[in-house]
Amino acid sequence: MLYRPEENQEDRERINRPSKNHESNQVITLLSPISTSDLACDATAFRRIQELIFLEGRHSPGNASEAAWFNLVASDPVLTEATMAVASPDDAWQLKAYRHSYAAVHLIKHRLMSTGSRTEGILGAVIVLAFGATLERDDVVWNIHIIGLAHMLKDRKSRAMNAPPPWMIDLIVQDSVNAIFDFPRVYHERILEALIDYDDQRILGIKRICDSVIQLQKTIESHHQHRFDPTVVAREIEEPLSQLHNHVRNFRYFDDATARAIELVLYLLWPSQSGAYLTLLAGELK
Repeated sequence: MLYRPEENQEDRERINRPSKNHESNQVITLLSPISTSDLACDATAFRRIQELIFLEGRHSPGNASEAAWFNLVASDPVLTEATMAVASPDDAWQLKAYRHSYAAVHLIKHRLMSTGSRTEGILGAVIVLAFGATLERDDVVWNIHIIGLAHMLKDRKSRAMNAPPPWMIDLIVQDSVNAIFDFPRVYHERILEALIDYDDQRILGIKRICDSVIQLQKTIESHHQHRFDPTVVAREIEEPLSQLHNHVRNFRYFDDATARAIELVLYLLWPSQSGAYLTLLAGELK
């Protein structure tokens, strides 16, 4: 199975034990009683994960897409559990974080096996768990979650379900900046392939831009090592760079903040002879 956390004998017995309770009650049996101090710590951790997941790091939603995400976290037990599993503020939280993670994975498996559901809450929970694996630098677990998420997206398409929610597209588009620096949270070729099937212009556009920036980055690194002659520099670096600037500016129509962040990356990769453009861009980012 895609989601198989480490289990001891007591865990296995708990899973196999018959129960007539609702699935949210099943989760409660996995956790210790919650004290007032625990609730305060939970609230702090919850805010922290929202800061990390969204580029702007706000505590409250800044647009309709983020509002939908916050509402989903508050209303779906599986996403709530996944969020609390990742939002660990210190080492003392780790045991509790493990319990939340176990509960989230158990709920995901239960829903997929009982109803085959690929709801927004399930998608969100897998994304958050993948994000947690990124923070832990656990590539094995991260890939398991990413491959599972890509499979769910393709399965939703085959069932003629609704297109992925806007908050998911927004998150992946924003995460493209991290992918340029080889530290993606959920930006992955398998995810992009699954989303392209929905003909979303933002995904098509950001994939072309990211691929081009990464290729340009490699060319510039090669130039620093081997010192290309001016003709090669003009053809292989300056011309593609000029085209990229145009493409990125056009992408402002879809996601202004991400486009401007990539413009700044381009400037840092290959600074212009004058600082006029950087001054203008910095002024726009204020």
